[in-house]
Amino acid sequence: YSSCHSGIIPSTDTTLPYVPQTEAQQTQINTHLRLDFSMSNYHLMYAAWCLLHRRDTHQDYSHTETLPSQATSCLAVWVPSSVPWWMRGAWYWVANIFLMSSCYRWAAQAIIGRQDYTYSKLCYNIGFF
Repeated sequence: YSSCHSGIIPSTDTTLPYVPQTEAQQTQINTHLRLDFSMSNYHLMYAAWCLLHRRDTHQDYSHTETLPSQATSCLAVWVPSSVPWWMRGAWYWVANIFLMSSCYRWAAQAIIGRQDYTYSKLCYNIGFF
């Protein structure tokens, strides 16, 4: 037996403005999602839904919340002409053919900056399922 449900959690965006980290000419931006359920009945409704669909004592339960437009990671190139010749797409595949992709990735990560960005949402009550 399997059961699933999807929907939209009413929320307000409380994300801080994005401030680019431009010390490096290329930056890998990793995004995260933080949901504040302090004003929401979401966890209570989830528990009620699980009880309603309970069929077995060994049943697993899980839930995930995502943003449809969220890219978990992206590469920002602040200066278009600053990408080294060896970081272009064709050279990555050449490195793969010669089993050098680990070295290629290590070299690329050494010159690329990293930045984390968190999407924040204040969630509100959801309706009965």
